[in-house]
Amino acid sequence: LWGHEVDPFVAHLRRELGRCRAFQLRVLEEAVECVARGAVRDALVRLENDGDDRRFSGLRIQRSTHLDTLVAAVDAVLRAYGRPPYFAEPIFHVTVAVDASDRPRDKRPRRTLDDFDDDDDETLVFDVAALVCKCGHRYFHLDLRAET
Repeated sequence: LWGHEVDPFVAHLRRELGRCRAFQLRVLEEAVECVARGAVRDALVRLENDGDDRRFSGLRIQRSTHLDTLVAAVDAVLRAYGRPPYFAEPIFHVTVAVDASDRPRDKRPRRTLDDFDDDDDETLVFDVAALVCKCGHRYFHLDLRAET
C-alpha cells in the first residue's frame, strides 16, 4: 500500500472486521494428542515466509466458519485496494515459535513448547476478540464484534 492508502485501508478493514464475531480457536485434535503424549515436534507444522528468511512453527487449528468469514472480509478489503488475497490457500495455525536466523533450513527453531501444560486441554483453546494489522512500521488493533 502507498502511504496515503494506509489509513483508509485500515478504516475499511476495521468496518469489515467489526461485523465478524469474536470466537475461539481450537488446535486440531491430532496436535492436542501429540502434545499430550509429549511428542510436541510431531504436533508442529513448519512454515516459511515469502522471503524465505524466517521460519515459523505452529500448531494447526480447526477450520471454522468464523475463520472463513475473517479471511473473506480481509480478502474483500485487499481486493478493493487492488491487492491479491492474503493467502490463496491459508494454513490456519497458531504460531508458537519463530526462527529469524540465517541457520540452514533443516535446523529446528530455538524455542519450544515447554510452557504448554499437557494435562490441560484448555491450554490449546484461544479466545479471539481482536486482530492486529501491521502496515509498514505501524500496528493497528482491530476489534471483532463481541459475543452477545
